[in-house]
Amino acid sequence: MNRKGAEIAVWKSEKEVEAIKHKYPKGTKLELDFMDEEGMLPGLRGTVDYVDDQGQLHMNWENGRSLALVPGEDVFHVLSEKQDNKSEKKDPTDSYIEYLNSNILNRIDYGRLQESYDTEDKAYAKRILNALHRAMVHAYGTENLNSDVVEYALIPGVIQSRNTGNVCLALLELDLQSSGEHFHTGYLTKMGVLSYGNPELSKEARNFIKEMYGPYDYGYTATIPNDIHVSPETFPPAVKEIVSTFRNYEVELLNEEEMSEVEDLER
Repeated sequence: MNRKGAEIAVWKSEKEVEAIKHKYPKGTKLELDFMDEEGMLPGLRGTVDYVDDQGQLHMNWENGRSLALVPGEDVFHVLSEKQDNKSEKKDPTDSYIEYLNSNILNRIDYGRLQESYDTEDKAYAKRILNALHRAMVHAYGTENLNSDVVEYALIPGVIQSRNTGNVCLALLELDLQSSGEHFHTGYLTKMGVLSYGNPELSKEARNFIKEMYGPYDYGYTATIPNDIHVSPETFPPAVKEIVSTFRNYEVELLNEEEMSEVEDLER
C-alpha cells in the first residue's frame, strides 16, 4: 500500500526493488523536488530509513513527517556530501512565499473574495484563509511561532479598518525577534494582493487601499505567545469571528479550467 492507502500504480519486479534498495541505502540524504501531498514542499530534505518490498523509500523528513517516496511517482534527488553539509537551511518564510505564489495566490477568485467580505458568513474568505493557514503550518512546521522557529514570519490574518469597519484577508509580516512588531501588509483584494509599500503600486490601487481600509487593527491565525502588540483577546469582534471559525470551512481554490475562465473575463 502507498501513503494514500491505494495500490501502487506501477508494479515493480523483485530485481527492480533490489536495485532501488542498492541505490538508496539507509541513511541516504534526499531532497524533494515534487510530491503531490499537501505540505511536502520542493526543497524539503529527508533521510532514507529503509526501502520496503514494493520499492517505496520510507523517510525521516526534516519537517517531522514520515511519508514514503514512490520512485517514478515522486520527484527527488540525492544530496551530495557538499550540499548536505551546508550549514544554512532554506528559510521557512521563503518556502512559504514560494508555495503561496505557486499554489494558492494564483488560484483565488479575487472578485469573489472581495464580495465575500460583505456577506454575513464570509464563507469564501474563510475558505481562502484556511488554505493560507494550512500552508503556513506546513512551511513552519507549527502554528505556534516564536523567534526559535523563525526570526521574520509571514502570517495569514485579517485586518479591519478603524474608519470604515471593512475587513480584508492579509499576509502580515512580523518580526518575532522584536516581540511581534508588524512592519508589512499584503492586502488580498479584488485587484489581487496589494502592498501599500510597493513603489510600483498604481495610484488607483493605492487610493483603493486608503479609502477601503486606511488605519486598521489586525489579527492572525498563528499563535504568537511573545507578541506584545496584539493578542486574540484584543482582536476586533469581526476579526475574532473570522479567525475563530475559518477552520470550519473547507479549502476552496480555483482549478485550471476555472483559472482560465477568470483570466478570460479579465482580458
